Amino acid sequence: MTSHLRNQLMEGRAVLPRVGSVVQLETQHPAYAVLDPDGSPVESVTPYLRDLALNDNSPATSRSYANDLLRWFRFLWLLNVTWDKATEGEVAVIVGWLRTAPNPQRRRTRPDAPQPGSVNQRTGKRYLKAGYAPATINHALTVVGSFYDFHRDLGNGPLVNPVPVSEARRRALAHRNPAEAVPAFRRSRLRQRVPATQPRAIPDAMWDEFFAAMNHDRDRAAVLLYVSSGARASELLGVTPADVDWPAQIVYVVSKGTKLREPGGRKAGATRGGVLGSGAGAAARTRTREEHWLGEVEGIDSTLTFLRAKQAEAARLVKRPVADLGIPRPRPDSPGT
Repeated sequence: MTSHLRNQLMEGRAVLPRVGSVVQLETQHPAYAVLDPDGSPVESVTPYLRDLALNDNSPATSRSYANDLLRWFRFLWLLNVTWDKATEGEVAVIVGWLRTAPNPQRRRTRPDAPQPGSVNQRTGKRYLKAGYAPATINHALTVVGSFYDFHRDLGNGPLVNPVPVSEARRRALAHRNPAEAVPAFRRSRLRQRVPATQPRAIPDAMWDEFFAAMNHDRDRAAVLLYVSSGARASELLGVTPADVDWPAQIVYVVSKGTKLREPGGRKAGATRGGVLGSGAGAAARTRTREEHWLGEVEGIDSTLTFLRAKQAEAARLVKRPVADLGIPRPRPDSPGT
């Protein structure tokens, strides 16, 4: 029975019961806990998450690791295997399941939603597949492996980590010069191959069309700040007026990684460009004199001039007639249109 269940799980044909949960605690060390089906904390996970928090990892990292461990323990509970008796066989089961089972977060309810894994005919980008990504599987292996490394150092659990590791890679990286490129090594067993992808980009024509669709200088200035700074969306959404150094034209953001206040870009004038838009010119300039930042107007005007020129150029390109090259066009009712 257990062998049959393992095969069914590995082929993604068995449902993994969604028992147990991850809950947020009132403490900081740890900030999260994994509960078993009875609602009690999993004793072996709590000290690991506490150690994770004490090593200056963010609460978001603790939550992510807790969810990966909850998935691991769901497999162990279903297979009736205690955590300290787990072997590479159980790890192979969870890898097989992650490779074949559908990802609930990829489920779409709209009938006209694009098929998972299909290509967007307009942008040329591929939608996410229905299952779990290779990077997600590798992350789960990393979490489970570090969990067993932690307990092995404490003298608990199995002496051999159930998650395979590449000893050649570990030995080479232990004495690697940080200034040198990371050498290529054969992947460890069960590790997935992560394809090399190009950075996400938007074609120039679509960028011009996007700019032309915005009808407010404030929106264009905000987008220009987002694109030019390279900051994360979550970092820019947390910006307050106190984070803008108007004389130096610098916007400060709180970094997601370091949690420090760091310069995010030199486009503060662009963000204030919305205040000096064409609809409020005279009143806004009076405000600049009252608030003693009139000296920035010249730089902001240059930014607005650039934005308006970009908008005009985009509008001109949109109105330009399309040359007929004799290429058949897809019918409106064809797939992907």
